[in-house]
Amino acid sequence: MIGGYSFEDSKFNRATQAVRQVGSSFKVYVYGRRAGKRRDGPFDTIVDLPFTTISGGQPYSPRNYDEKFEGTITLRRALAGSRNVPAVKLAEKLALAPS
Repeated sequence: MIGGYSFEDSKFNRATQAVRQVGSSFKVYVYGRRAGKRRDGPFDTIVDLPFTTISGGQPYSPRNYDEKFEGTITLRRALAGSRNVPAVKLAEKLALAPS
């Protein structure tokens, strides 16, 4: 179990006590599936900019946690930064891509 850098510095156990949004845990699978299907590498790029899509018949505009957009970034940066907008764009592409 890995929960932080030093228990001496902080008694807060990030592995068991931190509250994390469920979506963050799924991003790894979205990026991994994209890489497997398309043979993309970590240094291929995706655009992290505002956009609106339709979800459940309603307009949906995903936002990043920090409310900022980074423009064109690598898939590695998108995953490392847990960027929501690129993850939604990838998930859309995967849903439309043939198996």
